[in-house]
Amino acid sequence: MRTHLPRSLLCLFFAVLVPPVMAQSVTILSGGSDAHACSVSARLSGTLSPNVSELAACDRAIDDLHISNRDRAGTFVNRGILLTALGSWQEALNDYNRALELMPALPQAFNGKGNIYFIAERYDDAIAAYQQALALDLQEKHIAYYNLGLTHDQLHDAPAAEQHYRLALDAAPDWVLPQQKLAARAAAAPSQKQ
Repeated sequence: MRTHLPRSLLCLFFAVLVPPVMAQSVTILSGGSDAHACSVSARLSGTLSPNVSELAACDRAIDDLHISNRDRAGTFVNRGILLTALGSWQEALNDYNRALELMPALPQAFNGKGNIYFIAERYDDAIAAYQQALALDLQEKHIAYYNLGLTHDQLHDAPAAEQHYRLALDAAPDWVLPQQKLAARAAAAPSQKQ
């Protein structure tokens, strides 16, 4: 069953998930047109809402007998990204786990699992998943660092949150989201000292 985000969670969802959703997709090189379409849809899911035809392309790619294990695993991640954007969190988690059954060292799957755990307020699991993504050399390190910052914020661990926002900014100096988090902290610091 696919659930939709309550209106009150939309801001949190887009603040937390849109950047990871856009950057964590797995590029499909040889998996055919459906797998490639699924990959493109996952990259765009932060700016456009996924639709039924995009999910159908992912489904067809996964069912394609000629697709490589790498591309099938990547397509599971990409479909998981789309399902996450639709609020189908358990289905997304299932897809990330299927990807890891095929490729146990796929960092994007761990990053996606971290997002699901964050939504479920399983913060220790989210931290472990994001750290595993980094340990497996996630190409978009800034995303995992930022997600770790958000997670530490939820745990009220300000020093760890700030450290991870700084790491995100070091990895992607032009990225606005960690800049905003650090600026908000700097603005709040004088009032906290009074």
